[in-house]
Amino acid sequence: MIRTGATFADAAAEWLRYIERDRMRKPSTVATYRSLLRSQILPTFADQPVESITPAMIETWIADVDRMPATRVKLLAMVHGIFQRARKAWGLRVNPVTEVEKPPLSSSGDIDVFSPEEVWSLVRAAASEQDGAIFLTAAFTGLRRGELLALRWRDVELRRLGDSGPRELSRGVLSTPKSGKSDPSQWRRTWPQRWRSSRVAGGGR
Repeated sequence: MIRTGATFADAAAEWLRYIERDRMRKPSTVATYRSLLRSQILPTFADQPVESITPAMIETWIADVDRMPATRVKLLAMVHGIFQRARKAWGLRVNPVTEVEKPPLSSSGDIDVFSPEEVWSLVRAAASEQDGAIFLTAAFTGLRRGELLALRWRDVELRRLGDSGPRELSRGVLSTPKSGKSDPSQWRRTWPQRWRSSRVAGGGR
């Protein structure tokens, strides 16, 4: 067994540095990773030598994590990334996560969504015309919250969305959405006819 001299906490810190500075991930993404590390991963593995952690230990840990299946999959992917980085930084020979099965993502196949009538009822009950416009746009376009907050009239054509690509507002900074896609063919959506006659309070929104 190779002796790296690094603890799992050391490896996690190096991985965070790598994704933030070398991979240049968004501040919001890094903040999410840091929060999950602090609350879900480091309490179990922090002080252990990185080479001493086994697949069985990881399986026991992930089975006890009381989170939604998608979050548990994300946590396991983070631990995988930490060990992959440790292999490059300290010469760790194996990544124990490669022998751990991913938690199953349960899906009933039934998605409960609002009908158009329910969407319009929500719009009519909104506290303001601007809130109603946000609800309507979110329901009929699928835009994320950050994209909605960054949307301006100059970004929109009522026959089709403009060709400049979507933007989102994260921590007060405009940036490309998480998908990273700016090709209009990837995100153009049809706007309902009734939206064309609606007006949004607040000028630029």
